[in-house]
Amino acid sequence: MNLHKLKAIVDFVRRQGRLPTDRWNTVLNPEDLVVWFGLDDVLTPHEQEVVKAEFRAMAEAESTLDQLRGRAS
Repeated sequence: MNLHKLKAIVDFVRRQGRLPTDRWNTVLNPEDLVVWFGLDDVLTPHEQEVVKAEFRAMAEAESTLDQLRGRAS
């Protein structure tokens, strides 16, 4: 995958704010996030796998920051 394309996608998603969650406030799984952001129509299957890995990393980062914020309160 073109790194510029990946960066543009990640930047687009980050500008939306936090990753979308389900009714239990759990971040949607990477497959659902690909559909949520309409990437299933514009990325190849290989590119989708790369983006899913980025979504996993973003979700982990959000979770870690939430834990840190909870300790600071």
